[in-house]
Amino acid sequence: MREKQWRYDDTHIDVLDGIRAIAVFIVAWFHIWQISWKSPYLNLSFLGFDNFTGLDATWFVRFGYEMVDMMLLLSGFCLFLPYAKSMIYGEKEPDIKLFYKKRVARIFPSYYFAILVALILACINQAYATQSDLWKDLLPHLTFTHTYFKESYIFTHSNGVLWTLAIEVQFYLLFPWIAKLFKKYMVGTYFTMVALAWVFIHWIIVDRVPQEAYSMWINQLPTFLAVYANGMLAAFIVVKLTHIFNQYMENQKAEERLQNRKHIGYFFSALFVFGLLAFRMMMKDIGNAENSMEWQIVNRYTLSLLYALFIIASAFASRIIQVILGNPVMKFFSAISFNFYIWHPYIGGYCKNHHIPFWTDDQPPNELGDQVWINKCFWLCWITAFVAAVFCTYCIEKPCSKLIMKWGSKKTNR
Repeated sequence: MREKQWRYDDTHIDVLDGIRAIAVFIVAWFHIWQISWKSPYLNLSFLGFDNFTGLDATWFVRFGYEMVDMMLLLSGFCLFLPYAKSMIYGEKEPDIKLFYKKRVARIFPSYYFAILVALILACINQAYATQSDLWKDLLPHLTFTHTYFKESYIFTHSNGVLWTLAIEVQFYLLFPWIAKLFKKYMVGTYFTMVALAWVFIHWIIVDRVPQEAYSMWINQLPTFLAVYANGMLAAFIVVKLTHIFNQYMENQKAEERLQNRKHIGYFFSALFVFGLLAFRMMMKDIGNAENSMEWQIVNRYTLSLLYALFIIASAFASRIIQVILGNPVMKFFSAISFNFYIWHPYIGGYCKNHHIPFWTDDQPPNELGDQVWINKCFWLCWITAFVAAVFCTYCIEKPCSKLIMKWGSKKTNR
């Protein structure tokens, strides 16, 4: 029991559950803010201070879409974690066939169910003018190539947030070979990924693409290569530091181990706080930018470095931070976060388009400042997305994932 108190574990890094859940819910808050116009403002005027009436976190929600990069960086981190352990401990590399099977089991059930639901509702509401329009939207989604076409990306009648799944699957196809190169030539592979992202962003998008066309370009896979690279690098650093810290404390007395762990925790907690302050400064910077899309792609690498630092700091921070991010509640939210991410903007947007909560005027109530309707819409989005996430996680994703993992498997012992 006492060994568990001082030994660091890189098999399952509990704080990642909290980071993943928080990142998804911040993105969700941004989308729900767009739908409802519910500002995150806490009225504290009852305290009686003349120059302080409340707390306004609209700046935080307004740029919540930046947390998508954190989600993708976490993906790169988790994907490379077993390779990092093979580098440090000499463990066997993951089997490529099993890797793809796990990715299919993880992504496909929820993804294709979301497409099916969106397709049925689009057909019921006659969203497609022609059958050709339907196939131009559907086929790219079925093949995870919908980010390449305006009809299936910008003007889609399917679920808009599924573009991130296209990026993920495109990266999955390349990942085993990137991981092998990263493992063998870490420095060279890292800077090659960063350089490719830099060239695509600066030489192709910023220099050649008109600003009004940025939305079609800024979320293509090459722009995220540096984000994935920082996630992979963070995984290596966490495993390496875990090995160093555990070895260092191996032969020490119990009291010294616990004391050293506290000191390590204080240092990384300070980095954690620094990461929060640096993030606040960067969000203030984007708020002052003339073109937020250009700021987003130009600073994508820097922001992902900050996210990587944040993950590393979280992994070794003091116990209070570990408990906040790695408790059973966060683990549950992390488990449903994938489906919550998929469903929250689609359900919210669908409800609003069909006047749910009900309104009669031509202009949406949020544009008229109707706070009663705004509050109803805000909570409707959260509650319905939560219910859909729980249902899809435990009735669609997990059962289908188990079937996929069992398919093709042979019992070695009869």
